[in-house]
Amino acid sequence: EVRCLLSADHAEAVIQIDAQGNEWCELPAVDEAEIAADEANTIAGGTNSGGGAPFDYGNTFLLHSNPTAKHTIYLDFDGHTTSGTQWNTSFNGGSSFTTPAYNPDNTAGFSNTELTNIQKIWQRVAEDFIAFNVDVTTEAPASGDLINSGGADQRWGIRVVIGGSCNDWYNSSAGGVAYLTSFRASSDVPCFVFPAQLGNGNEKYVAEAVSHEVGHTLGLQHDGTSSVGYYDGHGTGVTAWAPIMGVGYYVNLSQWSKGEYSGANNHEDDLAIILGNGFGYRADDYGNTICTAGAANTLVDVIDGAGVIERESDVDYFSFETGTGNISLTVNPFELGPNLDILASLYDSVGQLVATSNPAASLAASLNVAVTAGTYYLRVGGTGNGSVSATGYSAYGSIGQYSFSGTIVSGDGSPSISVSDATITEGGRLAFVVSLSKASASDVTVNWATAAGSASSPADFLSKSGTLKFSAGQTTKTIYIDTVDDLAYEGTETLNFTLSNGVGAVVADGSATGTISDNDSPPSLSINDVSMTEGKIMTSGKDKGKPQRKTMVFTVTLSSPVTQTVKVKYATKNGTAKTSDKDYLSASGTLEFAPGETSKTISVTVLGDKKSEAHETFTVTLSRAVGVKISDSTGVGTIRNDDGKTKTTKAKRGAVVGGELDDYENVEVTVPSQLQSRTSWTGFAGQNRIEDEVQWSTTADESTLEIAVDSNDAT
Repeated sequence: EVRCLLSADHAEAVIQIDAQGNEWCELPAVDEAEIAADEANTIAGGTNSGGGAPFDYGNTFLLHSNPTAKHTIYLDFDGHTTSGTQWNTSFNGGSSFTTPAYNPDNTAGFSNTELTNIQKIWQRVAEDFIAFNVDVTTEAPASGDLINSGGADQRWGIRVVIGGSCNDWYNSSAGGVAYLTSFRASSDVPCFVFPAQLGNGNEKYVAEAVSHEVGHTLGLQHDGTSSVGYYDGHGTGVTAWAPIMGVGYYVNLSQWSKGEYSGANNHEDDLAIILGNGFGYRADDYGNTICTAGAANTLVDVIDGAGVIERESDVDYFSFETGTGNISLTVNPFELGPNLDILASLYDSVGQLVATSNPAASLAASLNVAVTAGTYYLRVGGTGNGSVSATGYSAYGSIGQYSFSGTIVSGDGSPSISVSDATITEGGRLAFVVSLSKASASDVTVNWATAAGSASSPADFLSKSGTLKFSAGQTTKTIYIDTVDDLAYEGTETLNFTLSNGVGAVVADGSATGTISDNDSPPSLSINDVSMTEGKIMTSGKDKGKPQRKTMVFTVTLSSPVTQTVKVKYATKNGTAKTSDKDYLSASGTLEFAPGETSKTISVTVLGDKKSEAHETFTVTLSRAVGVKISDSTGVGTIRNDDGKTKTTKAKRGAVVGGELDDYENVEVTVPSQLQSRTSWTGFAGQNRIEDEVQWSTTADESTLEIAVDSNDAT
């Protein structure tokens, strides 16, 4: 094995090669000595962004940046066991190893702070890959979605395991490690990010490390200079810049690069290499000419919208109507870990440039212009800043998300129509209030309709449509929608309510959401206890001398069906039965209940032996349920001994054989030929009986049946 370690001052970044010739790279840990100085010059700095969670905590492990994409970047925060990979061969003698969950707060489960960090890490990484037709997700995908099986397979990706420390198994200081080109691997070969070396799980540091390591799996090399292996950037403030494949910990703007900065030692085209992994750019969301412009959202004198610049040549156009006066528009890049520096322009109805904005010290752009009434177009694109050979950057990597908002001048003074959201507990009536901005001297009409969201009709609500009329002078109307009180737990569901085709008024806000709160108790998960005999040592065949393997099947039950997917983790734990004593084989994983399913099974392999010993137990524990609670988290597996003394007797039709037995004894029943047509033997009712039915398949030469029994049992 050839290993070339990164020097402490980042002066050397060397590809490392394992014994099989596979190349891997590591990213340095955060340099605590650099944080304070860089925070003074950088808006994002080395701190968490602060503020609350962007999404409901219950959605933390359901986040997707591009859910229809066929290729996946899975951010795995809840712990993972790695086995059968190059990592195991190179670093753990071929044995499996387990990475703990992301846990900077050192709590038993995920704290709200940790869930908030996870959501923001996902947002930052999604921004780095938003230009591509790939899904960055926190939801565990199907196993096949991470493996390139070749042939007609069109779905593959990479698992990023985020947890623990580099000292757990890697044993070299690093913020993350990855095998080159493993995104296309034929097995689940993850890359790793170590929160313990990244400011104790700091959201920005972790996100930078994730994108860097995923870059390696896509085939990208390190960006450095002739004197340092990892270039950590240049500039100050919000336009401080670094390449993602260098070190982006200490700057606000990190981008994909082609080595244009001064002294660059790597001039590879990052974007072209990324696109060589089976996916392309994401579909363009808005037209790039006036003729193909999308309509901006307007509400009286307010305007807004959002989109994605997915490549250097992309621009997006938005159209809007305004009256005469001053208009103000601000276009902002994504708020966390932006990749886009914005150039914004305003054009009139014939395509003449009215104004443009590209501030040197800001990634955002603002337009404040006096205009005459008419149609105008906002143009949004990416741009560079300053000189690439000094402290600037080109437009090459200026791709990513943006949003805009501002004010325009309302038109001819006609009233506008809007509708408000509505909320009700199931079984009640949703009340959508439709309003005119001011009274009209003549009648006003508007069409309305409901449509399914996560709630469907007629199961959850009764769909309706119609035309609403405001008589002269009226300004408020209410439309009621009935909801259905069912018995199934569905959580909170929504439907859509829309207005269209206003006559006598303009529809300013024609969309509303109806929220239906569930009144049914949430279901719960439980697991049963299981008991079985342990089995013997094989005495013939190719497995002679090996322990007999028997399967103990536990059933996990959902108390009632639900309409959403339910997930729960499980793992075995030693009791008096131990894996080290070869009593059973450990098992762990995740169960997934599809909507409507109420039971799943967990199989645990029990190993036979020839020791006379007490009955032994182990447990299967449920944890980290998503979507429901756990009412009984522990299933007890009892391995009953069957290696005691044996009593022999001869069976008679209809007779009870055997008698009182000592602990852990066996009874052997000799079966006459006239009884061998029986296919099962069952314990008899009464004080002395076998506790389980014993199934026995006969063959022509079979004449004995061994039945393991407890003390005081009989056959």
